[in-house]
Amino acid sequence: MTGSTAALREGDLEGFFRVPFEIYPADSPYVTPMRADLERYLDPARNPLMRDGGGQLTFFTVWRDGRPVGRLTAHTHPASNARHGARRCQFGYFDCEDNVATARLLLDAAEAFARDQGCDELVGAFNLTAMQQAGVLTEGFGNTPYTDMVWGGPHLPRLLEACGYAPVFPMSTFEFDVGPRTADVLLGDKQRAVLSDPDWTWKPITRSAFKARFE
Repeated sequence: MTGSTAALREGDLEGFFRVPFEIYPADSPYVTPMRADLERYLDPARNPLMRDGGGQLTFFTVWRDGRPVGRLTAHTHPASNARHGARRCQFGYFDCEDNVATARLLLDAAEAFARDQGCDELVGAFNLTAMQQAGVLTEGFGNTPYTDMVWGGPHLPRLLEACGYAPVFPMSTFEFDVGPRTADVLLGDKQRAVLSDPDWTWKPITRSAFKARFE
């Protein structure tokens, strides 16, 4: 990376969406949110947290050698701060190449935003609300994430520590193999009745048939 130039951009939606595809290999476990969902989350006029809750939101990307190689959101949640007596700003959607300078650019921008909002604390990764993904993966990088689970490269926690951040809220996720016998034990009479009811038809949901399935 010696000699390459990095540039910080604010509000760059195209670059923000592209970052994971630029920095993670094609066979990584990372799964992107749908672009339409991401656009709604990052639009203050369409996101109720900002539109109705008074929160402030911005997002940043870092470009290097013509490629987006880092991204991060920063936002405030006034109702949460009032309830907990805090002046806290959150960062989220933190994906970054393995480069401390890139991470520092992003976090410096988030810290400046936090100060501008009157906050004295920056915590993350927190993808906007408690109903979305939170945390930074520290183990199990080869495991495929499930719905609403975050995945990031093994360099991310190291970059955060190099920039002065420390863990504050450890979380664990456990995987349990629900085989045929286990599923059979878990089913009660009511569940068996529903599964055997001829009025119900069970079909897989595919992207091409998504709208039809939910009509």
